Amino acid sequence: MSRAVRFSEIRKASPAVRDKALAGIIAEARAPANGSLTDLDSRITGYEEEYGLTSDQLLDQLSTGKREETVDVLSWLMLLRVRDRIGPPRPT
Repeated sequence: MSRAVRFSEIRKASPAVRDKALAGIIAEARAPANGSLTDLDSRITGYEEEYGLTSDQLLDQLSTGKREETVDVLSWLMLLRVRDRIGPPRPT
């Protein structure tokens, strides 16, 4: 993934740098989602392995109050939401 580019940086950049930055943005937008899905799945699996439970189990524990939202849990939930928006459901 590329770093965020601010519009103020683009305006101040030379034409060559501006063209390169815009080409990178366009290439990333045109790239197939498969690489992103693989990365998301890998990161989600990392949380599942670290916590010793599936994402479905996490959601169940959150809904019943057995688990609190921590920074890690919120990051995990964000990954799940993005994954659900850009691709087919993960196999369980």
